[in-house]
Amino acid sequence: MAEADKAAEYVNVLSDSSRVALLSLRTRSTPTVVRYQLLKNLSGVPEPAQNRAESSGRGVVVSHPLPYTSSSSDDDSLTAHVLERQISHPRVNQAASAALKRVWPHWQTLLLFLSVATAALARAFTHYLTQWQTLLLVIPVAAVLRWYDFVWAMLCSMPRSSRVCVWTLGTGAAYRFLKKYHLDHESEEYQLALTELHTEVGRRLANVCRANGGVYVKAGQFASSFGADRAVPRSYRAIRQVLLFELGPNAESLFSSFEKTAVAAASIAQVHRARLSTGEEVAVKLQYPGLRTKVGADLFIIKCLARTATYVFPDFHLSWMYDELENSLNTEMDFRTEIANATKLAGIVKEDSIACVHVPHMYHELCSPRVVVMEWIEGTKITNVNELNRQGINPRCVGLSLLRLFAELTFVKGFVHGDPHPGNLMVRAKGKRSFLNWLFRGSHQAFELVLLDHGTSLTVQPEMRELFCQLWCSFVTRDKKMQRDVCFQLGGERAAMALPVLLTHQARTREEEQAVRAKAGFDRFSDMTAMMASVSRELVELLRINTVIRGVSSQLGINMQDRKRICAWYARQGLPPRSRQKPHIHPSFNKLRYRLELLGILSLWSTVTWTKSTAWRAWGCILDVFGEVIFE
Repeated sequence: MAEADKAAEYVNVLSDSSRVALLSLRTRSTPTVVRYQLLKNLSGVPEPAQNRAESSGRGVVVSHPLPYTSSSSDDDSLTAHVLERQISHPRVNQAASAALKRVWPHWQTLLLFLSVATAALARAFTHYLTQWQTLLLVIPVAAVLRWYDFVWAMLCSMPRSSRVCVWTLGTGAAYRFLKKYHLDHESEEYQLALTELHTEVGRRLANVCRANGGVYVKAGQFASSFGADRAVPRSYRAIRQVLLFELGPNAESLFSSFEKTAVAAASIAQVHRARLSTGEEVAVKLQYPGLRTKVGADLFIIKCLARTATYVFPDFHLSWMYDELENSLNTEMDFRTEIANATKLAGIVKEDSIACVHVPHMYHELCSPRVVVMEWIEGTKITNVNELNRQGINPRCVGLSLLRLFAELTFVKGFVHGDPHPGNLMVRAKGKRSFLNWLFRGSHQAFELVLLDHGTSLTVQPEMRELFCQLWCSFVTRDKKMQRDVCFQLGGERAAMALPVLLTHQARTREEEQAVRAKAGFDRFSDMTAMMASVSRELVELLRINTVIRGVSSQLGINMQDRKRICAWYARQGLPPRSRQKPHIHPSFNKLRYRLELLGILSLWSTVTWTKSTAWRAWGCILDVFGEVIFE
């Protein structure tokens, strides 16, 4: 009762025009700090000095003039008392109008029931309409009213759908013409023309995905790592409504400055640079307005196209790709998942002291399902090799650090960043340049990797993780039988033939690519889709992440031998102790001799590699200093 009296006394000082605005406090998604900030702004009561907003190094601490803690239960109690007092005020019309605004998102459903009730009354009191006429009048109107958003989204998606249809028809015609023009499908000329057509079709599909944006960029990103950070941003006028809806009408007052031009844009959101009223520089990630409806319409089109392709080409199994895309988008559109994943990954990095890695701090009190406020970080895109060299950062060292990070997360921790394309990976300088750092580590400038966009993360189950660890260890020991046995447990007979080739071979030329496909048993694209449809979705995600990391690291100068050495080193650490014998563990790993042999191979390999690179750098330094004297 004491808390209720204090809350009622606090509400009495509010002006009449401020009471309706308080109804926005009932939104559960509105963060605590915003609700208290709004209470303070509306009250006009001077705040004691000890209760003013204080700045901390890791977030914003806002104290309120009422003697309550910041716990959720006390906050809900305060809000309930304020609302109860406010609704009992004589100005009931303002409260009613505010209540109507809360119901407004369901106006289509209300109009549906109103139209049905009106038709029923007309049928009951007059004989002007027959039963069939009533149904013909009501059903179309009710359907349009009920699914207005989806119908409108489908109409707006027509330009995107037309691009996909044109590409589909053109692709089908091109392949059909190629088969008719070349009668001998086993000839080298036909195989060369088919490979060139594959390349051209892929290039055109990439252009279609970039032009359509949104879901189509995610679909292309699901299969590769292109253009995810090159989307066209929306205007601030369009995106501002999301900020105000999620953080309240006074959301802009939380920032002392807010750049209206987006600094980055992706498929589902864009990022603005801002500064909090307490001085911290932050990045504000805002989801595009109306995204869910647009995504639903685009997914419907993609689903229809996938089913059509499966019907026309029965050997192509594409339904699994649509299911994965739908699940991924549904997860990423709720930013609370991203906040939870980032917090968990930051805890792993801090707890295990993983070097050269940083996860931006999330301001939880300012986040919501469609808004994320995080620490602003200046950095360089990981594939910008020229800028890395200019800063004195060795790109190869960055690639090695990236491999070590994802190897440890995959094989040891079992929790992996699910979207590691170059737009989500940054490098920032740390500390001063050092000669010793260059001599022993290979980079003049120390650095750290910054991981962004944690909307999707993969939690690898222990059995899958340990099977993957055994597979990479067998690559180092060159145990072919173990590779087949482990891959058979992972995905059956087809995976036993394909996985070792897919994970350890890197094609540089067209001839090498054809040789790799033949060795893996993939004579046609349908063979690949059939294998992907038959294995677990967890393995598909692991392979996708592995492919993206391989592509990024190869741009930084990392070869396949580096990948084998680093992945096998952390895979050995991820193996269970010998005392814990499990049915999915190969018998060789239960032998002490085999594990010691594996440790010896990896230790010797790592030592020789480090010694060789250090010796070459030292010799290069000697030549730079004494080269003229030595060779005179």
